[in-house]
Amino acid sequence: MKTIGGVTILAMLAVLGFASMPLSIAGATHGNIPPGMTPASTCMSLPVTSGLPVNTFYDEASYECQMIGILANGGVTYRYGWDTVNIFAVSNDGATPLSQSITITDCCYVGDVYNLFYTPDSNLLTGWVYVGQTPNVRTDSNLVAPTYNALWTGTGVTLSSATFTVSIPAGTTYYFRVQDRMMANMAALAAPCGVSVDVLLSVGCSVAGISAAGGWSPAGFSITI
Repeated sequence: MKTIGGVTILAMLAVLGFASMPLSIAGATHGNIPPGMTPASTCMSLPVTSGLPVNTFYDEASYECQMIGILANGGVTYRYGWDTVNIFAVSNDGATPLSQSITITDCCYVGDVYNLFYTPDSNLLTGWVYVGQTPNVRTDSNLVAPTYNALWTGTGVTLSSATFTVSIPAGTTYYFRVQDRMMANMAALAAPCGVSVDVLLSVGCSVAGISAAGGWSPAGFSITI
């Protein structure tokens, strides 16, 4: 592990193939998680050291990558569409709070938007905090459904991007994850398309009022941390 200027950054390389590795807290009640369901992730990871205080990584969010994290306020995260390549651990080894900057930029399909979360829980179970979302933007020709969302016009040219700042207390490690909110938004199209959400995101849909190309999952983005 390499520490530079009191900051240690770990990129936690995810196990690909979406092998199920459930997490659970025995006997606990978890907000509005459906009965019998426990916090879980199908995209767990092993740590690798980035070795740099600032670096840019390419990542992907996939609908099939599921995680239910318990929020610090007692709710739960959205289940689907999490990052499949990296989870980032940033350790503040200094004596004062660290102001950590994180930039997320969509790379590919104009219209994707991304949520950033962090938790101090190394088991990635509880304490998740929602940091923010990259801006909503108009979709490009890969998604045209303005009846369902005013931004789904097929005319967009701007990739969504935002920089977030998180204060990390001294002697604390925060674990960051990214989730593609667009996949949850597109769930509204599943019923009129007559398919499940995962099929819609995989093969697309073409019915009256909806034109959606296949391949929204996985969705690529870059993250600078």
